[in-house]
Amino acid sequence: MNKKYLYIYNNLINFTRNKDLYKSLDRDDNFSDRLTLFLLHFAFFLKNFKNEENKIILQEIYDFNFRQLELSIREIGYGDQSINKKMKDYINLFHSMVSDIHFWKNLSRTQKLEKFSIFSKSRLHICGDGEEKKLLISKCNKHQTKNKIFFYTFINDNKIKKLLNKNSIGLIPAVQGYGLPALEFLYCGIPIVINKASRISEILKKNPWVTISKNDKNNFFMNTIKMINKFSKSMPKNNFLDKLPSSKKWTHDIGKVCQWW
Repeated sequence: MNKKYLYIYNNLINFTRNKDLYKSLDRDDNFSDRLTLFLLHFAFFLKNFKNEENKIILQEIYDFNFRQLELSIREIGYGDQSINKKMKDYINLFHSMVSDIHFWKNLSRTQKLEKFSIFSKSRLHICGDGEEKKLLISKCNKHQTKNKIFFYTFINDNKIKKLLNKNSIGLIPAVQGYGLPALEFLYCGIPIVINKASRISEILKKNPWVTISKNDKNNFFMNTIKMINKFSKSMPKNNFLDKLPSSKKWTHDIGKVCQWW
């Protein structure tokens, strides 16, 4: 491994130790957030020094830094099986950052602040129950994300509406049999990313408020990033929401198809 790039790596690490940065972005000072900010600083580093003359050197720095990150992640307890997936997720996140700041100099101050808003205000609300819930809670505790990720089991209609009104994007990675959660998001004017294996995706595939992912974790992740970037610039027209079926009609039609009544 080329140790001459260790100075660059260590300086990027030092940037992530700025306590004021976490306060201004409303983020926790934990490993996960430090890694996110490391990648953000590194993305700007590559952007500023990118040219044909530096191409080989920047590739070496890229390889070195991600190798160092992999070693750091191994040190906190990830095994060989999970480390590859974890690194793939971080590399995908990094590339989305690089893509997002490509025209940074051409952006207005407001547009630049909007780009950073996805780092400062993001919260994840997970509704429902299932066999992997304990595993998810365990991972959240491990990465100290209790102020960023919230779990709900069964909640009434009033709480669902309040919760939906707090959200900017709806994520439905599971295979939905009847699709009511997708409609609930859309009724509130919230764009969604939905698994292609959910049957309602066939009906919503031409709706610009809906992004349809393959039945694959990495593809769902990348489509989520794309949707955030896309809708941070502009929102689709509301007339696409006016044509949605009512939940009552939708439920009734499903019941007829399934011969429940």
